[in-house]
Amino acid sequence: MEKFELIYDYRDNKHYNVELLNLMKREGAKSTFEDWMVRYQWDDNYVPFALVNHKGDIVANVGVMKMSVFVGNTRYKGIQLISLLVRDSYKNQDVESILLNMIVNKFENVVDAIYSFDEDINEFLQDFPHFDKIEEFIYSKKWDPEKASSGVIVKKMDLSNSKEFDLLYHEIKHTTRVSPIIATSGDVSIKLFNILKYYDRNVYHVPSKDAFVIFTNIDNIFRIVSIYSKSQCDLQDLLNVLVPKGTKKVEFGFIPGPIFSDLDIEPNIEGNKRNKIFLRDISAGVDKSKIFFPTLSRGR
Repeated sequence: MEKFELIYDYRDNKHYNVELLNLMKREGAKSTFEDWMVRYQWDDNYVPFALVNHKGDIVANVGVMKMSVFVGNTRYKGIQLISLLVRDSYKNQDVESILLNMIVNKFENVVDAIYSFDEDINEFLQDFPHFDKIEEFIYSKKWDPEKASSGVIVKKMDLSNSKEFDLLYHEIKHTTRVSPIIATSGDVSIKLFNILKYYDRNVYHVPSKDAFVIFTNIDNIFRIVSIYSKSQCDLQDLLNVLVPKGTKKVEFGFIPGPIFSDLDIEPNIEGNKRNKIFLRDISAGVDKSKIFFPTLSRGR
């Protein structure tokens, strides 16, 4: 069997950077987190791990995002596995399992949790010991459609403006936790990428609340995706300010916590499939019942 070398954190190696870009190009991986990361926004917490053959070719690559995971009031170390790329000539040769196993072995005695939302990665993690497949749930609450917002000033952000982009970046970097139940930090680049890709026209600044809010309002459903603020926001007060008349339901892109006693909790379905996370909880003590990781914290 062919032998491979494990390399990682090779951002300063021109040869391997070109190798990774070529691999992404062959895989059609444009507009992905990895493509954005390598070209524009390399993050110190993002570490690429790759298998290299005797010719120096990258045959498989997985991104590892090192971060903090907050469970309740306790901070834990975690890693998220992001985007599996495999050279065409090495597909179906089990290099995926070899690489993932090396990564897990490297971190299992260092971090408290290892997890992935990536379907390609999860296909292999389901055969790994100690990884649980967990179905997620979405949290929402009914809203009185006759209730009108209080009408404070809300400024729509223009993220093509470098000053406004930088302002949002620093707010995310230094924000309080979006959820008192489960939240992450140290993954600013993932959150920014998801905002730019999916919500670039849905970012608002609420000066009176000293908060940046990502929300959508479609078909009488107000979805508050995330909140970023250096000070703790009163979520009910913020909703009273933002939710327009005619809204019948408010959905949350995170678990809002015990502030609401009338939450509806339903399976989180994307397309026609239940959304799943593969989690190895080493010592974080995550409550796996009705779990929901913040929407913008997911690398895929």
